[in-house]
Amino acid sequence: MKRALLGFAAVQWLASLAVQVCASRPLGYDEAQYADAARDWLAGRASQLFYLSPGMNPIAAIGIALGGGERAMRVVPALLALVLAFAVWQLARRTSDELTATWTVSLLATARQFSQHGADLLSDLPAATCLIAATFVIAGELAREDGPRWRFVVVAPLAALAIYLRYGSCIPLAVLGVSALALGLRSFSRRPAPVVVAVLGFAALLVPHAVTAMRLTGSPLGILVAGSTVPYGGVGLVTYVTANPSAYYGWLLPPVLVAGIVAIGWVRDRGRALLWMTAIGDIAFVGLVTHARARYIVFGLVLLAILGVDLVRHAIATRSPRVQRAFGACALATLAAVSIRNGPATVRAARYADRSAAPTLAAGAAIRADAADSPCIVFGYHDSELEWHTHCVTVLVLDPAELARKRVYVVRDAIPNREEPDLDAFPGKHALVLDEPDVRVIRLDP
Repeated sequence: MKRALLGFAAVQWLASLAVQVCASRPLGYDEAQYADAARDWLAGRASQLFYLSPGMNPIAAIGIALGGGERAMRVVPALLALVLAFAVWQLARRTSDELTATWTVSLLATARQFSQHGADLLSDLPAATCLIAATFVIAGELAREDGPRWRFVVVAPLAALAIYLRYGSCIPLAVLGVSALALGLRSFSRRPAPVVVAVLGFAALLVPHAVTAMRLTGSPLGILVAGSTVPYGGVGLVTYVTANPSAYYGWLLPPVLVAGIVAIGWVRDRGRALLWMTAIGDIAFVGLVTHARARYIVFGLVLLAILGVDLVRHAIATRSPRVQRAFGACALATLAAVSIRNGPATVRAARYADRSAAPTLAAGAAIRADAADSPCIVFGYHDSELEWHTHCVTVLVLDPAELARKRVYVVRDAIPNREEPDLDAFPGKHALVLDEPDVRVIRLDP
């Protein structure tokens, strides 16, 4: 039974990610930012987007080396999503048992964030993998009454890698650290050396980041706080709680998340307590300081899913064997039905994205053909996508002197661009490069 269920879960993940890669839609705004930064990194240029985590550069660079197409750019993220599934399985097995771990991984394969966006070129899932791995180590050492072993120091590189992959990881890391300290203070005090070395190692690994932040912002924390200066006022948290759960999280995950929240009433060990405290703190604090995206709280969702599945399993375990078998069969059939349904849904979403991105793709192709590899600047609402498809650069303010050195293009589509330069301020020629119902491309000549 366990092996069959594990094989089923593996097929779910492999099939879902294969569909996502094969039906790859054009890179979205955030994906294109990472692709643009990786291309700058490969060319030895400094990225204009200093707030992007540099750990994504090698991931995107492999996609560029494979040809730079949408499918190529998503191959490595898809493989990393499989690593995340394995990390979840290991964490759930450590804090509960193998059956709970397998059911959790199978459930997560149906969740919207993984079934439609698991292969996206984004930093959230790779960073969450590092956080889950760090939680796996901490949970194992919390259970030791004689204090943590030296393997605890592995937390340092995992935590640092999570930061370098996604700067927003500082919030769940802080929550994880405080939760671990609160639950393991007595154990850690019996053998503090591994914990101290881990903390010092983590700080040492962040020195290169601090140096870069000082150079760019004047503060070692400048980059980390750059994204938290917008006063969201808890809007993200409200959305996480009130959004349509099936549209936001998927059909099956929401009731399990609720079970994970109420599971604290049955928690009697430090490992599960660590998951609960970290999950609630992660979702709450991320929701308070950012706008809402399900991918921002993947780490917290995974931890709640583990707790929810564990609670449901133990509740069913009190029933008769016949009821247990019937429930297991129904759960397996439901997971299979939703997984099968998700495949066409992913393809439809990709086709919709193709239609939505068609004007940007047409503008990109027209500019590439017109620029003929000459240095160029492009203005448009979809700036990161245009930069990726045109190989031009985007700037906020146009220096008139640039007209003599680079080709300058303005892309107009259905969405007004507030950063578009005033064409009347440039009295030179305005050549129409592309004129279609949904998009126009204008070249500013000196």
